[in-house]
Amino acid sequence: MTEAERKKSGFRPTKFLNEVPDFSKDKRGMNIPVLIIHAIFLLYLKRYDEAYDRMLALDKYADRNLKEGDDAFRSFCFIKALLQIQKADFQRKESEEKAADWIRRMSTQPVMLADAPHEVENIPYEHLWGMAMEALERGEKMGGG
Repeated sequence: MTEAERKKSGFRPTKFLNEVPDFSKDKRGMNIPVLIIHAIFLLYLKRYDEAYDRMLALDKYADRNLKEGDDAFRSFCFIKALLQIQKADFQRKESEEKAADWIRRMSTQPVMLADAPHEVENIPYEHLWGMAMEALERGEKMGGG
């Protein structure tokens, strides 16, 4: 997103990042998409330690509240895929390889847009995964990772 597009849309990433703590307190499940987007923004900013902390929080939530085979299986798989990014030292190619099984398993389930509060995919996870991989590639090109 270019600066002109950002201004036109009215979206301010810094404001969003500052408001994440408020959103993350939501206990109705709506916090999961916000926390995922937050982690991806942190990847774009090359704030890898903070991104990983956010991913760990998501993983803890997944382990407590999401089960394989339930309505939230796509969220469960996506969160597990995100964790592979740190295991791959924030390198795109290695992240894709390590997460391939989780992404494949996730993709076997249909996208259920807003079907259940904890399974809100306003942006399908496949697209969010692509955004995360672009963030890693951007970091690599800028000398990160």
